[in-house]
Amino acid sequence: MRFEVLGPLRVMDGAQPLVVPGRIGRLLLAALLARANRAVPVDVLSNVLWDDVSGPDGAKRVPWHVHKLRQRLGEDDRIVNDSGGYRIRASTDELDALRYEQLVKDADLARRNGDADAAADLLSEAAALWRGSAYRELTDHELLRDEATRLEHVRLNARQRRVDIELGRGNHTEILGEITALVDQYPLHEEFRAQLMLALYRSGRQSEALDTYQDVRRLLAEQLGLDPGPRLRELESTILTGDVSRDTEPRAAASPVPAELPADIGAFTGRRTELDDLSDRLAQTPVIVAISGAGGIGKSALAIHLGHSVAEQFPDGQLYANLHGATPDAKPVDPGQALAWFLRSLGDKPGHLTETPELANRFRTFTAHKRVLVVLDDAKDIAQVRPLLPSGAGCAVVITSRRAMTTLDDASGWRLEALSDKESHALLSRVVGVSRIDAEPEAAAELVRLCAGMPLALNISASRLKIRPAWSISRLVAKLSDSRLSELAVDDIAVRSSFMVSYRDLFHDSDGTAAARMFRLLALHNGPDVGAPIAAGLADVHDDRAEDLLDILVDAQLAESQKPGRYRTHDLLRLLSRELVEAEETAHERDEARVRMWHKYLATARASFHAYFPNRSSSTNLKIGPQDLLYPDTPMTSAQMAKAWTTDELTNITALCRNPPEGKEGVELAVALSTVIGVPIENYGDLATLARLRHIVCEHADRVNDPQLQFFAHSDLGQTLKSQGKLSRARDHLLRALDARRQSGEAPVPSFILIGLARICRRLGDLDRALDYAAQALEATRQASGNNECPALDQLGFIYEAQGRIAEAIATLTEASDIAVRTGNSLGQLTSMGNLGVVLHRAGRLTEAIDTLTSALRLCNEIGQDGTIRHAAILWSIGLALEETGETSQARNRWNRAAAILHHCKAITDTERSAIETTDHPDTPQILR
Repeated sequence: MRFEVLGPLRVMDGAQPLVVPGRIGRLLLAALLARANRAVPVDVLSNVLWDDVSGPDGAKRVPWHVHKLRQRLGEDDRIVNDSGGYRIRASTDELDALRYEQLVKDADLARRNGDADAAADLLSEAAALWRGSAYRELTDHELLRDEATRLEHVRLNARQRRVDIELGRGNHTEILGEITALVDQYPLHEEFRAQLMLALYRSGRQSEALDTYQDVRRLLAEQLGLDPGPRLRELESTILTGDVSRDTEPRAAASPVPAELPADIGAFTGRRTELDDLSDRLAQTPVIVAISGAGGIGKSALAIHLGHSVAEQFPDGQLYANLHGATPDAKPVDPGQALAWFLRSLGDKPGHLTETPELANRFRTFTAHKRVLVVLDDAKDIAQVRPLLPSGAGCAVVITSRRAMTTLDDASGWRLEALSDKESHALLSRVVGVSRIDAEPEAAAELVRLCAGMPLALNISASRLKIRPAWSISRLVAKLSDSRLSELAVDDIAVRSSFMVSYRDLFHDSDGTAAARMFRLLALHNGPDVGAPIAAGLADVHDDRAEDLLDILVDAQLAESQKPGRYRTHDLLRLLSRELVEAEETAHERDEARVRMWHKYLATARASFHAYFPNRSSSTNLKIGPQDLLYPDTPMTSAQMAKAWTTDELTNITALCRNPPEGKEGVELAVALSTVIGVPIENYGDLATLARLRHIVCEHADRVNDPQLQFFAHSDLGQTLKSQGKLSRARDHLLRALDARRQSGEAPVPSFILIGLARICRRLGDLDRALDYAAQALEATRQASGNNECPALDQLGFIYEAQGRIAEAIATLTEASDIAVRTGNSLGQLTSMGNLGVVLHRAGRLTEAIDTLTSALRLCNEIGQDGTIRHAAILWSIGLALEETGETSQARNRWNRAAAILHHCKAITDTERSAIETTDHPDTPQILR
């Protein structure tokens, strides 16, 4: 007998169809087949058959209909009672859906083994099983609709892989019709678009391939507000350069499939029932499982082990994030930050997206047609988790948390309990060895009792025995049998006591003793992880030595490293290290370690600044805070190295600055660190986190009520908010900075504050205040030296122009340009010339404007400013002037060049660039206004 669900439900008895009469009978059979070889509870079947309208009586009527279905099928043992429900037995030869999925798996295996021909044949055989939409006439019921959706997703992935194979075999012309049909059916499916581009290109139709890219770029922008993903962008670029290989499969150039699960637990033991149930549940994608329980009960270990066991079911990758929901003194990971991690892992570059909803939309788009496993470890609450859920019907999510999350989007909840005595004994035997455990059965049983089924405590105890083969189990039990370790049976205190065992294991040689001190001092670092150089500052050792000591802690399971050179400790281990540092280090030693850490951060941040801006050694940013630092920096040999360091440390510095050292000196360190690290970050990166950091620093500066520190803190925050486009708030903080400067009694007020206020007020339309600030800025620069008047004059010129005082505007900007030439300020000359050209254009003096801007363009190239935002601004201004002269083709050329530069600088998105390149009269980009 064969059951067919890949189309209208059909039963075949040999070569003859077997009719199942009545809608109830067909629904019942379909529901059982949708969960073939698994028990379906009676209440679920009742809901399918009667939509719950029958109430409690529905469950009583299910057995009668099962009986009638058995009679019709003629096989009494085909449907069996199982766990309070019914289960239908069907092999892969009897149920087409099972046969289909097996063929797809076999094809994937053949492909991985390099047998493309066999893979193609298997996928073709699988495709022939489909006769239409799965469960076609029955999908108005949720259970069947969900199963049909899942099968359609499997089918979609299989069709995608078959096209990949055919392209890899060189059948690009033959497959064109099928790919075109797929694109028509799924117009937003980026992989099908990429396959069509590749097939067209390999068929000699390069222009059509590029048109396909433009079509999907417009479609994504119009319907989803998104840019094409990295796969499409890279393919467009390689087609333009003619660098698409004809000898490799089309996905060969794609980003690596993420496999982010931490290493599996080698000694994982027990949890058989939980693993079986969870594995079965994860096979029914889409699915969310939420594992909850006390700290130290083994939630993370189970989730990671489970993830590895089902990883092959998710060929598009496994994503992992520790959300720090229960990490002491560490802020839970912001969903937006976790989304940015995930998007980068999937090959996207979400730098232009800053809001969590935008990032969540992008993540859902990336996962819509993928089979991805997402493990969200140590979640805080539902609000933190919800944005991180993928959208694909083939995706699964595993969440661990201390609080249950069973109300999250139909999540299946599992509360994890302690291990049984039998499981605890098996764990010890596996790590220590069966012979040692059997030699001391009474001591082993006592050790199990003391550990109280807590996996973390058992693993620590077993590890101590393993690395000390001369020890008897009785000796360890004796060590555990004191008042502290008897608390193993008491919630989190038990876990803390167990960690003490591992900590004491370190004191067996000088390296271990030094590592133990490192473990204690890590409590003084409040960030979610620590780099070896910063740990070196804490412990007063060389960077390489710090890494060696941290690796000892990793081996002792007192720390872990998920990225080279970076380390973290579990939240409860952090509590332990805090107790130890208070008990074993004097107050003076702790204070010295904190100061070393802060000085190490500040020194390295300054080194990063120098790597970014080698010609700005006299910058004010470097003069804030102590100059004679107690600890040397970590050398930064390149801007790229500096970027990596600031990216890794921004979150740590934000956490660090929440609790600076006591007194004004501590706040001064926080202000200095915030100031110096912010300048490079504003050029490339995470403005949202930088704004949070600078908000924190402002609060500290206000708390100590030091006008000088308030000036720097509020001016920094104002600049960041201005970069974010939050002009009103930026103005408020710059005004606070201005007031603080005046309260400090220092004079004159730095012109950059007044110029910033002038620019903000001008953009907000408050021209009177803008004029006042610009005039004050000009007076301040003239009183100071007279050599840096250009920025103030530039703002005055634009304000005059906005007021309609065109002649004064032109005269002021000409004066600024002349001063820049006279003083040798080539950058100031470039800015003033560009501004003058803009105002001349607005005055209708087009020839003069174009000549002035063209001269500025030449100067831009001469002084090495080509490829910068200034360069783009000049090109854009030339384009606007050319357009008014009727030179629309030349204007378009300048706008496109400007757009290319801005896109390279990450100042505009793909969508904005596309709009510029395809619009007759494009709007001026926000950054150039």
